[in-house]
This record gives sequence, C-alpha cells and structure tokens, in this order.
Amino acid sequence: MQKKCESCGKMFTPRESFHRTCFECFAKQRGTPAGREEPRAGPPASAVPRDYLTKGYFQDAERRVVFPELLESRAMGIAEALSRANVSMGQVRRYFTMARFLENRLESGESYDLIANELRRMKANVAAVVGRVQDGYQREGLTRTLKSFIDQNVDAAVRDKESFLKGFLTHFECVLCYFVWYTSQKGR
Repeated sequence: MQKKCESCGKMFTPRESFHRTCFECFAKQRGTPAGREEPRAGPPASAVPRDYLTKGYFQDAERRVVFPELLESRAMGIAEALSRANVSMGQVRRYFTMARFLENRLESGESYDLIANELRRMKANVAAVVGRVQDGYQREGLTRTLKSFIDQNVDAAVRDKESFLKGFLTHFECVLCYFVWYTSQKGR
C-alpha cells in the first residue's frame, strides 16, 4: 500500500506501516546518502568456535573433571560473542531455564533417554527462534553465536547423563554469568 511522504509529498511504499517518510527523506534526515545504508554500529559478531567441544566437557573422563577453560576463558569468550551479537538476556535465559527444567525432570526419576531427546529439541527450537528474525545481519549474528552455542552443547550433552549434568549445565551457568557481566558493560 502506497503512502504520501510527509516531507516531500512523493508517493512511496513503506517497509513498515508506521513509516511516514520515503526512504530518500529518511536518509537525508539521518545524514546518510539515499540508496546506501549506514554501516552497522559495532564490529560484526564474533562466532562461537565451530569445534570447541569436540573433546567433550571433561579433561579427565574417569573422574569427570570439566576442562577449566570451559569455566573461564571459553565461557568468557562465548559470553562476549553472544553480547556482541546483541543476543538478549531473555534469549540466553530461555535455554538455560529449559536445561534446568530438564535437570529437575531427571532428578525426579525420568529416564535419561527421554531427557536427551528433549535436549535435542532445543536445537530445533533455537533454529526456529533464529529463523524468525527478519533482519539478515541480526539473524547471521544469532546463527554464528546463539545457535552455534546451543547446537554444539546439545551434541556434547546428549553423549551421557554426566555430560549433561556436570558438563553442559556447569559450562552454561558460567557462560550465563559472564554474559550478565558483558551485557551490563554495554549499558543494556
């Protein structure tokens, strides 16, 4: 549906129903040449390393000792990448809450096979959440960070019950804590 621009009077097709000026007038108001978008603020989102969990969570598989870097430097780096990609606190907490809910079900006697399948569903859920994002730049950032983080952790967590309880949950908790800190530094 076409609208009349409130600034120049020219007819234009708004991208959103609330737009009141044509693209050219909007660009002039912002001081950006028409036909060229202003560069995005901040650096492009860093990605979560694709293979950071290939060795799993444990440095000592027998004693189930988590790699220290998953609790410190890796957790910090992932939290920073999530923050730079403008992942919201609600998005991160959503998956942490899902994981804690599955932990409660496991503790109440539900079989790990059922819990592992629920974990696998988290991958589908995050794919749907990321897929609904309209802005391509933001969607790419979420794919490289939040989706990659959830996908890799689910793959590692479904290996066995201990990987989920002592690896995934512990690592995720550290990522969440650092994420809170990084987002507070951005002033959000």
